[in-house]
Amino acid sequence: MTWIADPNNMIGTVVGNTSTDSYGFILRSLRAKVGDIVATMSDIPDDSKSHKNAIIWGRIVSIDRHNPFFPAEAAQELAEQNLRLIDTVLSTSRDYLNAEVLILGSSDEDARENLELSPLTYPVQPAARVI
Repeated sequence: MTWIADPNNMIGTVVGNTSTDSYGFILRSLRAKVGDIVATMSDIPDDSKSHKNAIIWGRIVSIDRHNPFFPAEAAQELAEQNLRLIDTVLSTSRDYLNAEVLILGSSDEDARENLELSPLTYPVQPAARVI
């Protein structure tokens, strides 16, 4: 499927621990929102004791924003000292968005019509592209 290979469709990269129920990914800024349907390719075992490429479908259920260069301790000090962030050397430009996906199921990569979702039996691969 050419739309999967298109780099313009990429909205993020899978990170951390994954399961057959959910996975997290780092979201490219403002490329998706809660409720959007997403897909990723994953190599999963099939019934013939080999493996196949499948499209894993999911729904974004939450998005968190995080900035590792602005720790909670810094926010506490700003509040305590009544300082504005602009008056410090702290960075606000290194935010990233972490999205959580609820897995809906998987389909064959080659399915063109009658797209049927099957339960996912193997977790999504970390570092997979999310589209």
